[in-house]
Amino acid sequence: AIKNVEKYLEKQGKSLPKRASSPFTPNNHPEIDISAELNPTEAAYYQSLIGILCWIVELNHVDIMCAVSMMASMMAMPRIGYLLT
Repeated sequence: AIKNVEKYLEKQGKSLPKRASSPFTPNNHPEIDISAELNPTEAAYYQSLIGILCWIVELNHVDIMCAVSMMASMMAMPRIGYLLT
């Protein structure tokens, strides 16, 4: 799963951070994001990312459970800003 995410990010000229102190960046508020909605392909990718993160939580990574739950609640109409945070 991580390899797939790394390949996708590589195509976009991005990479995963080596270490993060928090699942979210400071001042991240996806519930008030007004960026454009994702197209169907990007929305499917967003949903697959959430699925991967849910799987990681099930593998006992409870430290990210709250953040994953919050982002999963936005799956019905994901926005571009959700992929940028």
